[in-house]
Amino acid sequence: MASKKLTVWMTKYALTTGVKEVEIEPIEEGSDYVYTREGYLETQLVLGKTAFLDRKGAMINARQQCTKRIASLQRQIAALEKMKFE
Repeated sequence: MASKKLTVWMTKYALTTGVKEVEIEPIEEGSDYVYTREGYLETQLVLGKTAFLDRKGAMINARQQCTKRIASLQRQIAALEKMKFE
């Protein structure tokens, strides 16, 4: 029995390639895990974490990823600025 295809917004690589709209097939009915295939690359996604059924949820997730990454970079910059070379 073929699964119904879904359109999801993928945020797994949001900070490198942006949010992508992809068509996927669920692994099994009721599963949160889905796969998408682009050429030879197969990517596992988790609905609600790295893939979203609505664009708004994907954009919120991408913004959160960006905010966390900026905070991480700011901590790295602060640590580098504290370094002393004698």
